Amino acid sequence: MRSAILVALFVTTPVLADDRGKEIPLPRDVGIPGVREIPISGLRIAFPADPGGAANPEIITSAEQLAMSRELKEAAEVLKTLVNFETEKLVLIAWVGSFSDQFTIEGTTSDKRITVTFRVQPGSALDYSQRIRLFAIPKDMGVRTGAK
Repeated sequence: MRSAILVALFVTTPVLADDRGKEIPLPRDVGIPGVREIPISGLRIAFPADPGGAANPEIITSAEQLAMSRELKEAAEVLKTLVNFETEKLVLIAWVGSFSDQFTIEGTTSDKRITVTFRVQPGSALDYSQRIRLFAIPKDMGVRTGAK
């Protein structure tokens, strides 16, 4: 009986590993037309050596640029299936902060062009750790950064 159980475990393990990419959550709407947050759970994203936070996000506008990104190259194949680089770009925001930090996204319209603003307001907790948020936004949408 034990050998049958062991054989079953060895047979099913590769199937679970092969399906790992399918377990990645789909991007979710954030309330601004065309802006989607891409959940990072399950993606292999490297934390930047010098994170710029909301004041200096990394903006990826092509699949070629994605493949060269030190932070995102391990997740490039999955991200290419989630983002259409002909019409969208990626915005990677990374900072060292706490669970109490307030991350906000605001969309404003000016001259028929939507601009999205990302801000991080430091919280009061002292549990500092690496924080990453990833967004897909339309290529023609402007990005304004919050210096907080």
